Amino acid sequence: MAYQRYQTDLFSGHWLILCQGNVRERLEEALKKILDHPELHDGQLKGPLAGHFKKKAAKKKYRIIYRYCRFCLQTKKAKCKDCAEANIPDNAVIFCEAFLRGEEYD
Repeated sequence: MAYQRYQTDLFSGHWLILCQGNVRERLEEALKKILDHPELHDGQLKGPLAGHFKKKAAKKKYRIIYRYCRFCLQTKKAKCKDCAEANIPDNAVIFCEAFLRGEEYD
């Protein structure tokens, strides 16, 4: 199944900062892998970010936080509130944050 790419404003801001220099290609490659198989994550987050997943990127120096609609549909049998309100399709991956590993989650 082909997944569509969506991103939060926070991710867009992080992306502009992180993609300065030669790391852009490696980060784009990681995003493509996530879009191809979002279920192949490095772990599920807990607490306020429950339902989000993490994936290491660019030689494990960076972390990408994302969620995907299929997960909510499979586990909760309904779309999450944010996706339903924004009319995001069922085959979407929403990129939420990207940062250097070692930095804290927002």
